[in-house]
Amino acid sequence: MSSLSTFPVRVPGSLDLSIARFLLTLAELLDAGLTPERAFDQEGLRRLAGPKAPDACAALRSGRPLSTALATLGFEPRVLARVEAAEASGRVASALRRLANEHGHRGEQARKTAASLLYPMFLIHFAAVARGIVVGVGAGMAAGIFATLQIAAPFDIVIYLIFLAFRSATRGGRAFAFFDKLPFANALLRDLSLAPFLWSLADLYESGMPLDRAVTSAARGANPAFANAMMDAAAGVRGGNALLPGLARSRLVDDTVLAVLQPAETTGTLGEALPRAAELVDARLRRSLQFTGNAPGKILYAGAILLVFWIVYQFYGNYFSYLDKYK
Repeated sequence: MSSLSTFPVRVPGSLDLSIARFLLTLAELLDAGLTPERAFDQEGLRRLAGPKAPDACAALRSGRPLSTALATLGFEPRVLARVEAAEASGRVASALRRLANEHGHRGEQARKTAASLLYPMFLIHFAAVARGIVVGVGAGMAAGIFATLQIAAPFDIVIYLIFLAFRSATRGGRAFAFFDKLPFANALLRDLSLAPFLWSLADLYESGMPLDRAVTSAARGANPAFANAMMDAAAGVRGGNALLPGLARSRLVDDTVLAVLQPAETTGTLGEALPRAAELVDARLRRSLQFTGNAPGKILYAGAILLVFWIVYQFYGNYFSYLDKYK
């Protein structure tokens, strides 16, 4: 989805927020009575769509559906499946609004997390540069630069490695096994896959798609660590079994979701219960992400304060030692 990013340098959360603005604008144009083709003729939407907007317009003019036009913009398979289902049911604008809300929440949280890290990172680098200047005055520029990097570089490398490891875990990479053993992290990883899965399943099932196909489509693009459980549940439905027992045997669905969905599947009201379950998981996920986003900033801030005190103590210690030496 890089074509929708209007930032020359990727700001945390900017891509999700760009996608949310695009989807919301498209939904409003469709609600106003415009066809997808006419909506893409609007200059504002074309700017939001980015450089691949002409390709999307060409697809629509050739009679292709909106989902195909969105595919040319690089949308994820799971999003495309939800738009396809919405096209079949005539609820495209509603589905686009829901997708816009999901991306908007995700982008806002990423931006807040980055903001919480900004000030402590500034303090750490300011302290490192200050120490480098002090060392450089006494021992030369090379020694000063080394003293600066000696403090700043380890912090930058550790933060970057943690970011890469967690991103790998969310995608089912090698780091997943490590984070999955941590009590708080494994619940967060589960909800990061469960929330979009439930929203997708709600949209697809509401559109009239058979449940087994809806589960299979909702699993597209999911974390591989959980996608297998989704596919097994879909296979069980095709075999004539209920959905929830299959999901209950996996680590994907927690007791809260089961309590909402199991009675609904029995009474035939699964279509109404899926959005409620998705909202519950989404709210829980936002709380978890808020805590996860604030915690690193607080830890870094405490570390930055200790670092500043250590540098000040070291400076004055060296200063008084220098005075004692030349008394």
